[in-house]
Amino acid sequence: MMQSGYKMSMCVCRAARRCANAAPLSRGFSTTSLALSGHNKWSTIKHDKMKNDSARNKVINKYVGQITVAAKLRDPRLQSLIDSAMRDNVPKKVIDNALQKAAGSGEAEGSTNIYEGMGPGGVAVVVEAQTDNRNRTVALVRAQFTKAGHNLLPMGGCMHYFDRVGRVLVAAGPDTDVFDVLLGIDGVTDFSEVQEDDGAAEGAIAESQDEEGSPQLYTVLTAPTQTNSVALAIQDAGLEVRDTAIGYEPKASTAVDLAAAPLADTRTALHRLVAALEATDDVTAVYTNEATN
Repeated sequence: MMQSGYKMSMCVCRAARRCANAAPLSRGFSTTSLALSGHNKWSTIKHDKMKNDSARNKVINKYVGQITVAAKLRDPRLQSLIDSAMRDNVPKKVIDNALQKAAGSGEAEGSTNIYEGMGPGGVAVVVEAQTDNRNRTVALVRAQFTKAGHNLLPMGGCMHYFDRVGRVLVAAGPDTDVFDVLLGIDGVTDFSEVQEDDGAAEGAIAESQDEEGSPQLYTVLTAPTQTNSVALAIQDAGLEVRDTAIGYEPKASTAVDLAAAPLADTRTALHRLVAALEATDDVTAVYTNEATN
């Protein structure tokens, strides 16, 4: 029995050696490229998801900071901030936690600060921020100007290029004669349709497109002190008020036109600076006197 087993083992060894010395098959199979392709595809998906998650977390953290400071300061724009956060899909629990944190922090700490600078192409830039740490915020804002090769200006350095205005974002159905309605409201100084590429109302535009009838959005301008009264009058007239804010509007006489072809790179550099400032913690709004037409 042992001898028979020994012979069988020898046969198996000889067969294995013959297979090892045999010429390779003319048609082989390989999964290397498929495995690499699948790995690369997953890596790309994972990388994109990480970038998206990171961007989303940054947006959420920015809203948390702004809502917390606004609640501490009892800023009248708090409700507008909460509405914007909800439009950007910030979880309600996160918003509630920010409000509770502000309520439990005791005495109000923080302020609304304005920073001024000159951007690419000689365009004036005004940055509005809410902060509970001025040194941190000015350092963050200055860093963005420095990266773009520009500097902050002393207070009042470029404010003369702007007017302080109140804004009311209004939604109206396609059958509404908005001109007649707004013309009859005291305090309205100007209004215009909001275009789809207007980043200031991007969330509201997306929201309106999801609704039946796709109402058109309008920006109504008024004096800062009349913002609330004009918003109430617009509501009483049957139009929907989506948002209210007080900010800066560039003067037409000082607007800088960067739309010409030779200035395309300058315009891109300006928009890159504005995007970086808007993404900066504590920054609530960025205004420029770039011509929009």
